[in-house]
Amino acid sequence: MKLSISGLFILCAASNFGSAVTIPKHHSNFEYINSKDIKPFGPTLYKQKQRFNYDVNSLDFGDSHIAYLKTLDLESAEKLAYKHIYKTLSLTNDNFVVKNSYQSLHNGVTHMYLKQIIGGLEVMNADLNINIDKHGNIVSMGSSFYVKPKNKPINTLFGIKSGQKEMIEGWSAKHTDKLDLSIDIEHDIKQFKLKAKNIIAGITGSEFISVNKAIEHLSKHLGQEIVSDDNGFTSAEFTDNNGDVFSAIKGLPKSFAEDGQVIYKPAFIQLDSGNLAAVWNLEVKQKDDWWNAYVSAENGDVVSLNNWSKNASYRVYPFGINDPSDGDRDLLTDPHNKVASPYGWHTQQYTIESNTTVGNNVYAQENLTGGGSWENNYRPISETRNFDYELDLTREPITYLKAAITNLFYVNNMMHDVMYQYGFDEKAGNFQETNYNRGGKGNDSVIAHAQDGSGTNNANFATPPDGRSPRMRMYVWNISKPNRDGDLDAGIIIHEYTHGISTRLTGGPANTDCLWYGEAGGMGEGWSDFLPTLIRLKTHHNNTSSFVMGDYSATYGIRPYPYSTDMHINPATYKFLDRGEYGGVHAKGSVWAEILYEMLWNLIDKHGFTSDLMGHNIKYGNVLALQLVIDGMKIQPCNPSFIDARDSILIADKLLTRGENKCEIWKAFAKRGLGVNASLVVKSPMDLGSRIESFETIKESRQVRLLIIENVETQQVAQRIQQDQHNQPIQTDPVAVEPPPPLQKITEFYVERDEPIAQRSPIWAITESTHIHQDFEAHIDMDKKTRNQQEEAAYDFHTINPTLRNSNKFKINDLKGTLKQDLELERESARILRIVKTTLKGLASFIGKA
Repeated sequence: MKLSISGLFILCAASNFGSAVTIPKHHSNFEYINSKDIKPFGPTLYKQKQRFNYDVNSLDFGDSHIAYLKTLDLESAEKLAYKHIYKTLSLTNDNFVVKNSYQSLHNGVTHMYLKQIIGGLEVMNADLNINIDKHGNIVSMGSSFYVKPKNKPINTLFGIKSGQKEMIEGWSAKHTDKLDLSIDIEHDIKQFKLKAKNIIAGITGSEFISVNKAIEHLSKHLGQEIVSDDNGFTSAEFTDNNGDVFSAIKGLPKSFAEDGQVIYKPAFIQLDSGNLAAVWNLEVKQKDDWWNAYVSAENGDVVSLNNWSKNASYRVYPFGINDPSDGDRDLLTDPHNKVASPYGWHTQQYTIESNTTVGNNVYAQENLTGGGSWENNYRPISETRNFDYELDLTREPITYLKAAITNLFYVNNMMHDVMYQYGFDEKAGNFQETNYNRGGKGNDSVIAHAQDGSGTNNANFATPPDGRSPRMRMYVWNISKPNRDGDLDAGIIIHEYTHGISTRLTGGPANTDCLWYGEAGGMGEGWSDFLPTLIRLKTHHNNTSSFVMGDYSATYGIRPYPYSTDMHINPATYKFLDRGEYGGVHAKGSVWAEILYEMLWNLIDKHGFTSDLMGHNIKYGNVLALQLVIDGMKIQPCNPSFIDARDSILIADKLLTRGENKCEIWKAFAKRGLGVNASLVVKSPMDLGSRIESFETIKESRQVRLLIIENVETQQVAQRIQQDQHNQPIQTDPVAVEPPPPLQKITEFYVERDEPIAQRSPIWAITESTHIHQDFEAHIDMDKKTRNQQEEAAYDFHTINPTLRNSNKFKINDLKGTLKQDLELERESARILRIVKTTLKGLASFIGKA
């Protein structure tokens, strides 16, 4: 709880206010400007074999152990994921820790995010994410787990030469009670080392620098050198409101650490050489930056550095009006969504209410001094919660501070409520003080600063892991006279908020280091441009409409080109990323946002447009596009490439619509050079590379919808038994048949060109003689060209049961595309009928000609 702000709350029930806490943040600049010119860097693992094991052109959804009839629960999905991980990577549960695991409500997909463990310590850039659909299919898995390089000698335990093995053992022994035995090759040495742990720690302990020395090395790298002996700082542990325990070095000068402390932990990190390094992981929150650093515990070198900073009634600019040039303010009453914010925007802990711009989702206040203390900063107060203030844009921003704070509060809350509908909810790591027992960690509402005095002509958003509050800084822009206030520019606010969304969703809510370099960092900016562009669309816009970013606050566009489907207006393609002027994340991001803009209009042209984003009706193209982008963030691996993110969106569409929009999505990517054969030829630590463009899309394909309707006509259906491919019982559940028979099960799925069908229908254990009636329907989506070919296709299906072994073939003579055939069977008591496999032999080859 952050309810220590005096005089601003009305208590509906007796409550005691806790003391204020200093909130760590995580940042993302709107237009990143670092006066110290300190650039993030770190291993890209470009030499390591990284797994991202899906091919959107040949993905087989019949790869699961079970074809479930209902959405898989989280525990069952996790078991399938573990089995897949153990099998494909030869790991055990001692080799990783699950950082996050949750299900998306709208599509039933389970997302799991893991971190590798060696010797009891985390390998900070060894991440694995795996996605399981609601039927138990493994959709995709991305992994950057460390694998010991082959043909590298393993030194003896107490060899004179200090090698990888000794370093790993020593660093682990110094900080944990575990040793990683998987790196050893002799069983007897394993047993000996367990007894020799203290000896190892004693021998190697002196080889590692202390955390205090690591802080000194980091401070020197940041140009703010601190000189201290090991007794100059104090170490302490603290527990936050989510119960997480942190270790910190306190007593640091606030000129270096805004809150006087550095949070630390020992860890490993993978280097581009293929080796592991023992490191101190240090978090330093500064005025404009929030550094997450890894300092070598062997020599003090900074081996990786990430800046988490990237750059009731309310009279406001309604959501969708990005700035004052786009429309007028309006007085909106109770605009909150009752699912996302069930107690409104001014209530915390169910009963604690405020009469100012504070609530469960955001704290909005001025920060004219640019300081780190914000709890008691000014906010407008309204006993009636009627936040209606004058706004005169011909005057300086300070004269309309109340209106600015109100607008900032409103847009943040709207982003919270709208994005909740698309899956950025509590389990996915959204920003809330109270999570209403819906999962995830609370105590992390957005701390939003209006007219922040720490900078100008910019904005930033700082996003730490789930359970710790992000910080938004909105600045005044002094390019025009009078100055303009970024708090009135919803496009900038949405841009910043989207940094928080993409950071929490990519790699899971507990890992905020998955969008910090290369193409991944660029896409972080691209998504943050794409969302405000999508949100500002109106019914009068069409696929020829163009938009620029930042034109109100900056008085001109701040990207190389406007976002447009016209190649003459915006010629950017994937190959542009090879250009020197596209080395920065914002330039890279503009290419990614342009590709998504192409996809957006392809989907709108196909499905239409709605201005009601809160309604979340995916039959409309703009709603569908937003949903696919959010789903793609959850699916993609840590630090994805453009190609990874493209494929994740295609997978998202296959999960949500059975791939109905595959062609439209591919056309958008191919138009901008990211077609089926696009590739990044070379990766390097400096992100230098040669990109091969592809303007090819997939061949047009016809889809077949196969509908199996099973009617079981009996008074007793005792059990449903679900089995895997080896006929081993997995789950037995009593099934209550309501309403009484006939019981009907409908199985519907799609097959595409050259794709076999492997679909298992439910197994019914029949307790008495019964009549089973099965209808088979195949619906073919054929265009005029296909129909004119006047060809036939055969549909084969096979059944397994004690009495019927023959194959039954039905021909489709009506090229309008419907096949119907009934199968009547009389079954005896306790017999089982199961459809185990269906194929479309002739039909598959026939469709291939289309």
